[in-house]
Amino acid sequence: MQILLRHPSGKTICAQVQPETKVEDILCVARIRNEEAFAVNQGRALDMHATVHACRLRPNATICIQGRLRGGKPVKVHVLTSSPNNKSEVTIDIEETASKAEVKQKLVSATGIPVEHQKVVLSGIGQLAVADKRSNIGFSSCGSTNGVGLAVAGSK
Repeated sequence: MQILLRHPSGKTICAQVQPETKVEDILCVARIRNEEAFAVNQGRALDMHATVHACRLRPNATICIQGRLRGGKPVKVHVLTSSPNNKSEVTIDIEETASKAEVKQKLVSATGIPVEHQKVVLSGIGQLAVADKRSNIGFSSCGSTNGVGLAVAGSK
């Protein structure tokens, strides 16, 4: 039977498959590795190890190949004090399960402020602020979430 594969680049490829063909083998026809993408038909993700028959695909069905997202969510971090890199804002990628220590380690490479001198606060949804404790920036605490302090910056 004939299956149409819609590639992430927009091209549509026509593939001849048998009912016992696995979905992962269909992705090989499109020259896409299994860990890079997944197949979707009629709004549902297909099991890569299932056969065409098990997925109830009909002749001339269209399978959309969707790319997997890599990495974490980019988060903007406002630098409230002067940093060695002289940037007022940096962007880091963090996973939603990242601990405060992991966030601080990523901020060391992005801002140059050592971990022991960082004060990290949540400044908005999906935004963080970092300051050097050695500076004259003070914080009024408003609470905390997931180990990251929620605060309002002000001068000491």
